[in-house]
Amino acid sequence: MHRAGLLVGVYLYTVRGPVIIALGLLGIGGGTSTPRHRSGLLPGSRGAFIGLNFGVLPTLGAAFVQTGAEKFRLALTPALIASIPVALLIIAILWINQFQDMNADAQVGKRNWVVRWGASARAWCTR
Repeated sequence: MHRAGLLVGVYLYTVRGPVIIALGLLGIGGGTSTPRHRSGLLPGSRGAFIGLNFGVLPTLGAAFVQTGAEKFRLALTPALIASIPVALLIIAILWINQFQDMNADAQVGKRNWVVRWGASARAWCTR
């Protein structure tokens, strides 16, 4: 499977140029450098990084592949606007998935948003 992805990446690089590689590296860098809990860096920001990696970057990559470098400048703003609902949906999925693990996360010291906000988050979300 990795070889197929690599072949697709090489093909897209030859067809569309180095921007597609830059978007891929940005996604890899964002995915591997997300701050862990208790790091003191941007507490609770993992959802934003995941929203970026699974919402914004794929949408921008798709816009770039479909329009090419010449027209990408024109497609950049609509692609960014279109990526916002995708990123928010991903973040919402992560948010709702944290409720089932709220007590266990609190016991082991994870400080995600649901644990930080406690019962008030659950009450607000289920209204």
